[in-house]
Amino acid sequence: MNSVFGCIVIYESQEYQDNLDNLLAAVDHLLIIDNSEQLIADSHHEKITVIHNQNRGGIAGALNRALAFCKQQQVDFLFLLDQDSIITPNIVAVLEQEMEISGAAVIGPKYLNSATKKPGMVILDNHGRPSPDRLTDKQGTFPAWFVINSGSLIDIRRIDDDLIYDEKLYVDSVDIDFCLQLRQRNKKVMVTTQVEMLHGIGNKDSNASHLTPTNYSAFRYQILARSKRLLWRKWFTKNTLYILFDMAIWLLDAARVIAFSKNRLPFIKSTVKGLFNNE
Repeated sequence: MNSVFGCIVIYESQEYQDNLDNLLAAVDHLLIIDNSEQLIADSHHEKITVIHNQNRGGIAGALNRALAFCKQQQVDFLFLLDQDSIITPNIVAVLEQEMEISGAAVIGPKYLNSATKKPGMVILDNHGRPSPDRLTDKQGTFPAWFVINSGSLIDIRRIDDDLIYDEKLYVDSVDIDFCLQLRQRNKKVMVTTQVEMLHGIGNKDSNASHLTPTNYSAFRYQILARSKRLLWRKWFTKNTLYILFDMAIWLLDAARVIAFSKNRLPFIKSTVKGLFNNE
């Protein structure tokens, strides 16, 4: 029988406890990677292991700790979650089944924005071309360019020992980079509509539409822009088509923020700093 560990990365919040029963029901064991400065995770449960990472390497560093732990323990599957994600107990079983059928190295569910309940965008692989889709009219399991970290199931047995998350990216785009690494090694990245998950997307409120811009702090926009700069530089020559597509999507979101957000000036300043400051 395959072993499945869950991993949730937390940062200065115990929001994950609201969904803890479902998390524990979905996996054989739960890793909590606590990126808080001071340890806040509660490890008083026989199915929970807490690793205090103190934000070393950001999200990427935390996920690398989880990968290393699972490889050391010879775990078969690793299920990733953010601290605000909401799941049903059967999600891992469905993802595992679709993964076995498709031969994927990583697979993700259909996402619904936890605030708006509207479907999130995924980037399907349409014969080598990036194809944005909200999966409203599709049923099945499809090749994707990448799946976001939260809700994804990783087949540890298909992950090479030298394949890790890029800690230079820190927080944003670490999932894109990881999946591009997998694709470069001819590993499959898949998304399935057979199961759904609620997940915070863009920090939007319940009245937001698909056209509503993302709503982050000025500092978050800065590190997002920095991560994009590093991602684009790393993959432009090796994956030109996807990077041009990613640039276009990012520019569209930037235009929405500038056009519709009251925080357009801090956004512009932070974004310029992230794009052009090499520190």
